[in-house]
Amino acid sequence: MKLHELGMLAGMSFRNLGRHRVKTVITVIAVAVSVTLYIFMDGWLLGMTLESERNIVAYETGAAKIQTQAYFDKKDDLPMYESFGNWEPLARVLEDAGYDSAPRFEFTGTLHAANGSAPVLCTGVDVTRERRLLRYPDYLDSGRFPAAGAYEIALGMLTADKLGLAVPRRMDAEKFDRFIETIAPDPSDAARIRGLYEARDPANGKKWPFSGDGDTPRKPLVYLKADAEQSDIEYIWDRMGRAGLLDVRIFTTIDIKALPERIDASRFTEDILPRFSSGDRGLLETVYEADPVLGDYFLVETGTDTAEKALALLLASDYTGAVRHVNQLIPATVTGVVNSPNPKNNANTVYMPLDALQDSAGL
Repeated sequence: MKLHELGMLAGMSFRNLGRHRVKTVITVIAVAVSVTLYIFMDGWLLGMTLESERNIVAYETGAAKIQTQAYFDKKDDLPMYESFGNWEPLARVLEDAGYDSAPRFEFTGTLHAANGSAPVLCTGVDVTRERRLLRYPDYLDSGRFPAAGAYEIALGMLTADKLGLAVPRRMDAEKFDRFIETIAPDPSDAARIRGLYEARDPANGKKWPFSGDGDTPRKPLVYLKADAEQSDIEYIWDRMGRAGLLDVRIFTTIDIKALPERIDASRFTEDILPRFSSGDRGLLETVYEADPVLGDYFLVETGTDTAEKALALLLASDYTGAVRHVNQLIPATVTGVVNSPNPKNNANTVYMPLDALQDSAGL
């Protein structure tokens, strides 16, 4: 196409645009709005993705996790018996390379408090390393992070609020009176705490849908004042601790790798032995012997290399009898409530010093 023909087409186009001005303006606005919305949504979603990744790294997992292959294969079950025992040399290598690291031990349990119970995901942490690696220990709504070696826990805000283990932001008037009687028997303390709260109409002057004038009014609620300072919140928290409201118990089950003392005869011969080669079968038959009267197989060798190899064989074959389950009740005191920018830290989560768990808790 020649140059003058292109000029003619351009002239015709501009004349048409000028002749139908309303359509032109509407089209331009539609295109501009569409492109603007596309750019905004694309940037917003990209920002959400990046911020989610940053939150996970900064508050939850760090840049990477190191797990044994045996643990990784069963990670959804949180197998205690596949714990990463010899982690110190690896941590030193990472530290020499300029990387921070922190050991963790995760298990599930039930947290029992005076006002109820809730399922929780418990994480044993090295307090010093955890604070250096992740940021959530600095985001405490009240209290402090647990001290090393102590039976203390930091609890997620969701569970703490549900079980009355956080400084209450709102409660009905009757519960508030009982709360004051429990934590502040001294009149001066009670007066100070009452001064930090204010009563409000729960409906805020509005009627609920389909409610009539004769409906029973809702109970008045008491709210923590918006201008309450952090020192005031810590004052209430301290009184809650002195009253014993922050003392809890964690019920859990410890999984321990151990050869079963006794295996049913049919289970041993028909289920376990067929899983292995002839050489491995001979090893198991060395560790276990059949009772001439009962017929069942009993453990006859412990604490030897042969016994350790037999245990490894049973675990590798997913024989559940090689894992013992021992119930454990761990006493603890809530010393802090986590309220971080990462929602998972604020849910049904418990953080407890790892060295305390390794001491008399038996984990």
